[in-house]
Amino acid sequence: TPLSTITVAGRTLEKAQINNDPDKVLETAKMISKQSVNLNQLINTILEVSLLERTEFELDRQKVSADELTHQIVASFLTSCDGCAEVQEEYKATGISLSVDIVYFTTMVNNLLTNAVKYCDKDPVVLVSTIAENNDFHLSITDNGIGIPHEHIDHIFDKFYRVPHGNIHKTKGLGLGLYYVKRIATAHGGDVSVSSKPGRGSIFRIRLPL
Repeated sequence: TPLSTITVAGRTLEKAQINNDPDKVLETAKMISKQSVNLNQLINTILEVSLLERTEFELDRQKVSADELTHQIVASFLTSCDGCAEVQEEYKATGISLSVDIVYFTTMVNNLLTNAVKYCDKDPVVLVSTIAENNDFHLSITDNGIGIPHEHIDHIFDKFYRVPHGNIHKTKGLGLGLYYVKRIATAHGGDVSVSSKPGRGSIFRIRLPL
């Protein structure tokens, strides 16, 4: 349905009489934007369910600039969510190359950025930072969200686990985002960790070997 709506809306914008009606153009553009979000959510759900069926990830590794790829993911995320957050970037892995599956790496970072916005009860402010130390690449995503109670920290990477705190269940999800973040990091020979304080936000740290 979202794809059909987008297709019809696109054809509508091709009509000359529509282009002379700014209000109609804006209305149609908003419709495309809304349905694009719906389509993205459907695709993500299908991908999550598809990944759930797999016992192992088959990585298609490519050599990429760590900082450049991370910046591209952040820029695309901000575009797709229409500037839904203030994202600060601090890249200190200059000149460092990673051998990663770009699709999975992107999924991993996008999941963390999405959560940083989704689980925030104020204007989201996110810090994305990188550094290379001890032959490892480190990526940190710091948010100002609602945080995670200590007793749930050890379970947040479990399949289908969702923290039963506050209004968190008003936010849709399958409880698979962080599960896949961990699986993707592990598949690349790395790991993921988190530190968090309720009401003060969380810091997710991804470590990947160089």
